[in-house]
Formats: sequence, C-alpha cells, structure tokens
Amino acid sequence: MMKVIEDRQAARDREDAEALETAALIKEARQRQHRRWLVIGMVVLVVLVASAIRAASGGRSATKPPSSSKPVPVKTASAAGSAGNRHADPLQLVGIWRVIATGTLPAPIVSVSSLGLLVWTSCGSMFGTWNADQQGLFVGLLGGGPPSCLLGPRSRANLNPKWLTAMGYARTGHDELLLGANGTVLARLVPTTVPRALAKGLLPAYLRPVVTPALREALLRVNRPLPSGLAPALARQVVGRWVPANPVLAHRPQAPYLSFSPNGNWSGSDGCNGLGGRWSIGPGGILAVVSGGQTLVGCHNVNLGESLSEATRAAFQGRTLVLVSAAGKVTSRLRRE
Repeated sequence: MMKVIEDRQAARDREDAEALETAALIKEARQRQHRRWLVIGMVVLVVLVASAIRAASGGRSATKPPSSSKPVPVKTASAAGSAGNRHADPLQLVGIWRVIATGTLPAPIVSVSSLGLLVWTSCGSMFGTWNADQQGLFVGLLGGGPPSCLLGPRSRANLNPKWLTAMGYARTGHDELLLGANGTVLARLVPTTVPRALAKGLLPAYLRPVVTPALREALLRVNRPLPSGLAPALARQVVGRWVPANPVLAHRPQAPYLSFSPNGNWSGSDGCNGLGGRWSIGPGGILAVVSGGQTLVGCHNVNLGESLSEATRAAFQGRTLVLVSAAGKVTSRLRRE
C-alpha cells in the first residue's frame, strides 16, 4: 500500500515539474515575441519619422498634386535665359513619369523617349515631341491624339497643358522639375510605370524608354565656337518678328517670317506653309527648339522652319539675327521687321 502511495506521489511531482517547465517555456516564448514586436515597432517608428522629415523638407507624394496653388521658386535651377544650369543631364529625363502639377487632375502619365512624348490623359493618349540640353533648357509640344482630345471646348487645353509650357528643367532627388520662364516649378515628374490597361497596342520604346545612341548624340552634342564676329543673343533680343535678311524671290501667298514670343512659343511661314513650335534660350545664346506639324504646300519658299530646327545657338552680327548649328554653320540670317 505504501508503495502505491509513493508511486502516485512521484507521478504527481513529475506532472507538477513538467507543468512548471512548460509554463516557463511559454513565458520565455512570450518574452521573445514581445521583444521581437518591440524591435519591429521601433523600426517602423524610425521609418515613419524619416518619411515625415523627408516630406517636411520638400518631398511630395507621387499621388497628390502640390498643395499650394502658387509656383514654388527653385534656387538651384535657373530660368531660361538666366544663369543656366551647366550640370544638367538631359538623358535623365528619359523615362516614365507621373506629372504632379497644380490644377492637373487626375495626374497624367508621360513617356519621355527617343520616339518623343506620349501623354496618357483623361481623354486619351496624346503624342508630341521634346528637346533638352546640358544647360537645363527644355521644350515640349503635343501635336496629335484621339478625337476625344482634339475636338470640343477642351481641345486647346488638351494640346497645351500648362506644365508643358516649361522652358527649363532641374533634378531633385529621383524626380525632375519642369520650370517656367521665371524659374518657378510648373510640375514635378515622379518616376512611375505604365498601367497594363494603358499599354495595349503601343510600341515598347514608349513603355520602356531607353537612351539610344542617336538620342545621346542629339542631347549631348557639343557646340563649336561661334563664327568670328558673332555675339551670343539674349532672350529679350530675340523676341519679335523676323524676316530673311536678304530675300531674293517673291513669295506667295505671304512673305516668310519667324516670330518669337516671350512665353516660349514661336510661329512663322516659309511663304506658303504655316510653322510653329516652342523655343528656349540660355547662356551663350544656346537654343533649344521643337517644331510642330505643318502643311506641305509647294512654292518659292524659304525653309525657315528647317533652319530654325537645325540651329542650336542664336547670335547677332550687328542688328542681324544669325542662327547657327552645332557644327558652327550659319543656317539663317534674319532682320527685324
């Protein structure tokens, strides 16, 4: 009998010991889990604080437009025609961007590629062209799209979004800024990707833009010195209407001319075809130009549109405006009308 009682007591002692050991293990596991969550919480807190600091220092959400309705001056990036940003890299503009601009909702997506511009907007996909240089100059122009964009009361606004009136650009972090004529920020370009629903039927070069050799050569071209006797032009000197300096033929239905406006638009005629596009000028008379579509009516014309497109600098010889290519070739001589 005593043996049975002792065995039962030993069994109870073992059960109690096992229960105590199990409880200790559970307690230790809970303590480890508590420490793990504490570490995770601290990491999350650090990330949130860092994000808040970055946002307060100027970063903006990629899904929300700037809260202020006023343009924000950027001191590190110059306006067209001012000091110039000699360390700008136009190749960094190549990519897919979300355009964050005041008054532009929903924020459009733009592809900047070797094929030109492709902008996905609420009315459809619009096509255009762009140009930029190492001085920080930028010009862009939309010229085509579906009827939903090109017809109706909003067609003019669709073709001429305010953010695309930019005349310069500058990089900030991973984003690009498009700058107006006075150096104010018109838009922030935030890296993004093209949603699958928008990618159907488009060329891969639009969807995954890359820097091609031809694009690299065009954007990083080096200008030879201006021909002797020429002085670099300033923006205010170029603004106005110009005609060929030495016309030799009669032109119908109108005389050829080029007209440059302060807001970055240019227009003109070769004598029978209307011309137009965007222009921006920087230090040393460096010129960035894009041209829109035009008719192809034949006549005794002066191809001023082509001579302007080939020019990378504007200079003066006395009162004569001289357009010069990167190779140092004079493409046109003009006098003020």
